[in-house]
Amino acid sequence: MLRCPHCGSTHTNKYGVNSESGTPRFRCIGCGKTFSSRTAQLLLNKRMKEQTSERKSKI
Repeated sequence: MLRCPHCGSTHTNKYGVNSESGTPRFRCIGCGKTFSSRTAQLLLNKRMKEQTSERKSKI
C-alpha cells in the first residue's frame, strides 16, 4: 500500500492515470490530495535529505 507523501496516511485509492506519461495516480482518503508513486518517492527523498541536514547541524 502506498503512503501519502503529503500527510503520511496509508489510506489511498487508485485515481486514474496520467494522460501524458501513463503513470498511475492515487488519491489520499485522509487529506484528499492526489499523487503518483513518483511524487511519493521524490517527496520522501527530499524529506530524508532535510532530516539528514538537521542531524548534521545538531552535531
